[in-house]
Amino acid sequence: MNAEEWETPTGFHFFDMADSSAVFVVCPSKTFVVQTERGLGERLQRAQEGRRSKRPLTHELLSDFCAAFDVKVVGVAFSSVRDDVYYAEITLKMKNELGEKLVVVDARPSDALALAFAAHAPVVVLKEMLDRCRDAAPLLRKLRERDPGIKF
Repeated sequence: MNAEEWETPTGFHFFDMADSSAVFVVCPSKTFVVQTERGLGERLQRAQEGRRSKRPLTHELLSDFCAAFDVKVVGVAFSSVRDDVYYAEITLKMKNELGEKLVVVDARPSDALALAFAAHAPVVVLKEMLDRCRDAAPLLRKLRERDPGIKF
């Protein structure tokens, strides 16, 4: 992975709406927004803050499985966008008596972010993908101006 091909997000903002959630991913050159199911914004924010549910949510369960089987979430990469659908990959490191192995798994961006937050793993975004997506920074600014009390 060539470092010049990737950007590291400087922030994430979550906004739950009536029928969906928006995850704003803020990168140095551009902000993009990933739409996901309703309520997931709050769950992602809780994961980013390191807060767990009373009973494990799916990403918490997966994180527990990884820990139980000595699998480490190495990182998450936003790798492409097609028709306003974003794609992410999770890189896992598995260890056993035979050695170590890196595995890359395709994932929904929301699931990938939840696991990255739980594992304190880095998130990167392919610059080529950023070049093809719309800049959502004006929308994020407008949301903040309209309601400064919005919790992001």
